[in-house]
Amino acid sequence: MVADGRDRGQLILVGAIAIAFIVLGVVVVFNGVLYTQAISSGDSVESVTNVQTTELEVQRGVCGVIERLNEDGVNATDSEDRYHDNVEAFSDTYRNTTAQSRPALVHVEVDDVGVDKTATPHEAENITVDVTYDSSDLTYDRTIEISEDDCP
Repeated sequence: MVADGRDRGQLILVGAIAIAFIVLGVVVVFNGVLYTQAISSGDSVESVTNVQTTELEVQRGVCGVIERLNEDGVNATDSEDRYHDNVEAFSDTYRNTTAQSRPALVHVEVDDVGVDKTATPHEAENITVDVTYDSSDLTYDRTIEISEDDCP
């Protein structure tokens, strides 16, 4: 009778160890799935936030170009090239500035300059720009019309 009790105890011990390994394996697999899910969804949300931030920063920068050239008294109908050149200079500076903090390429190009012909000299009312945001996981092209009313 003593031998039967000892075998039963060993069987219970082996069963408990097996159940412990099964539970440990399930916990490790479940933790890996949760970690992978958190990492994969985090990059997408971060990219969208970077696009929104980029769009706002481009809008503010182009607003500065509109205000500066209008204050300087540049005649927009005669000097539309100055608006193009200044936005291009802003685009280059912006790209160089953000290259250190974001793994993305941003390009801004003037599509059109809207001119207020009632003002003397004729001032730019709005500038339409094409913004291209290109990173390893997201490519984004958008045309934005920025007017003086949008400027802070």
